[in-house]
Amino acid sequence: MIERTRHVSRIRELLRDFPVVAILGARQVGKTTLARQVAADARGPITTSDLEHDPDLDLLVVRGRRRVGFEFKFTQSPEPTPSMRSALDVLRLERIDVVHAGASTFPLADRLRALSIREVPTRLEPLS
Repeated sequence: MIERTRHVSRIRELLRDFPVVAILGARQVGKTTLARQVAADARGPITTSDLEHDPDLDLLVVRGRRRVGFEFKFTQSPEPTPSMRSALDVLRLERIDVVHAGASTFPLADRLRALSIREVPTRLEPLS
């Protein structure tokens, strides 16, 4: 395993200030390995999921019994997909936030919300 102490340290810094930190990158570059390195020293339970093989989600956040999914779309007006509806049920999600490039946040369907990237800092409540 490649030790990436600088990346691990940076993610830990971000986690002190933010409830959610996304690790994004191309396939097979080590995102899951990096997340496991960060989680190795974490206090409390950690749940991981390989979203490449689970229902279509870009990010799954689990805090206690709360489970929230995230999709990231490069559009200004996202629409619900069958895979999002499936993920809600299969993964027992509280909701899915579809983060998008548009200017406003709006409901897409029951437990599906289009969340403007501009409004993430003010609309994304902490999971506790």
